Order: sequence, then structure tokens, then C-alpha cells
Amino acid sequence: MFQQTTDDVNNILSYIRKRADYPYLEQHFQVPQSTLTEVLVTYEIVQQQPSVEKRSQIMCATLLIKQALDIHEAVSEGTLATEAIRKERQLAVLAGDYYSGLYYRELAKLANEDLLAIFSQAIGDINQVRANYYEQLPQTKGDLGQLMVTESLIHTSLAGYFGFTQQQQTIYQWALALARLKQRPTRLIDTQIEQRQSLIETLVAKLATALKQAEEGTVSVQLKTHLNNLIDPNSKGETVKL
Repeated sequence: MFQQTTDDVNNILSYIRKRADYPYLEQHFQVPQSTLTEVLVTYEIVQQQPSVEKRSQIMCATLLIKQALDIHEAVSEGTLATEAIRKERQLAVLAGDYYSGLYYRELAKLANEDLLAIFSQAIGDINQVRANYYEQLPQTKGDLGQLMVTESLIHTSLAGYFGFTQQQQTIYQWALALARLKQRPTRLIDTQIEQRQSLIETLVAKLATALKQAEEGTVSVQLKTHLNNLIDPNSKGETVKL
């Protein structure tokens, strides 16, 4: 079963990569990678879907819109001091728009208005949290609540739509926030949080407790194995190229 899951995840990642392939961006822009935690949590949520096609489409839409949001978040601010900075900013906007377009294309294939509404609400809420954060600069340094919203709301909204319990959604929240802090920092919200190591330790403790308390079947064997590795103090985690 473990190998079957791994094969299924790899097949879906191949599906996503074929659709996200854009040689010009590959050559001129450093596209951020997804955390392995994002990939495995997404698969955990979609794996009960009745067909490989639906699993692939929903997982593709989820990971690509998260990619688009992360790229747009990282667009540099300030004056365009050099031509190189101007081009970098233009490419970042192009990349974010490109992944957004792919996300909408996958959702169109699903023809599921309820799912579109769930995603749209989550995207709006994430953008609102980020807008509030920017309005408060430089007084604010961000907080764990903001990070948990921006890193997990896409996934927890999807999980809620498919009937996952609050306990499961909480595990996903903590895992996704921890993965971001440990594996793929960006220059905005999470990199400006004070006492990063203290927050990592807090998330590790919460996630470790939740995993111990979770009844059998709450989290799949593969995801639980990954999360136990993630909470290891020596683990920096892994990233995955889409």
C-alpha cells in the first residue's frame, strides 16, 4: 500500500509537471519549489476521490494556486533601481499569473462550482491577511496566526469540503506552517517573524502531541511517517519541483 501511494503521488506530480512546463520561465526565473509536506497533505485530502483523473486535477489545481500565491507574495517592492530588478519583477508577475491560469484551467475541467467557491473564498481570505500585514508594516513583524492562514487555508478549506475532521485539519495546519518555516522561507511574512526558532519549537510540540493523540486512521501511514520526520530537530525537510 505504501509503494502504491508513492507511485500514485509520483504519477500525479508527472501530470502536474507536464502542464506546468514553461521552458522560458525555467531558464529566466527561479520558480519556488513546493514543500514535500504540501504535496503529501494534498494527496492525503484527494486520495479518496474515485478516479486518478479527479485526484490529479484537484491536486494540480491545489498545488498550482498555492504556487501562484507564493510567487505573487514574493514580488519585490520598492523602486526599480536597475533593469535587472525590473525584469525580475516582471517575470515574477508573469510566473504567478501563469500558474493562476493553470489552476483555473484544471478547475474548469472539474466543472465543480462548489469547489471553485471554496478555493475562491480561501484565496480571498489569504490575500486579505497579507494586505492587513502590509498595511501594518513596519510596526508588525507578523505572527504565527498569519502564517498558518497563508500556508494552510487552501488545504484546510479543501479538507473541510471533503468532510475531513477538525482534528485532521488542525494537524494539516501545524504541519504546513512548520514545513514552511523549516523548508522554504520567503522574504515576507515568515522571514520577518521574530524568534523563528521558538515558533518552530512550538509547532513541533503541537504537531507531536496531535500525532500521538490521533486515533488510528486519522492520518495515513505515509503522511504520519513524513510528519514524524518533519518534527525531528535535525530534519530540514524536502522540497519538490512542480
